[in-house]
Amino acid sequence: MVLLTMIPLSHSKVWWVRVLDFPRLQLFALTAALLAVDLVVALECGWAGWIVPMAAAGCLVYHA
Repeated sequence: MVLLTMIPLSHSKVWWVRVLDFPRLQLFALTAALLAVDLVVALECGWAGWIVPMAAAGCLVYHA
């Protein structure tokens, strides 16, 4: 998710990079679903399990 969020920030003009500029609503929904699952898993894993949910939350804020 982080990679899909960061790729469009590059200055590349290649079509497969620029196509990721447009599906922001879909990426938002996918990230929200991922965050919900990650939070359930993180509750069982301890402090190290919170790394992925925090990255997903960052992506979610960016897409909002």
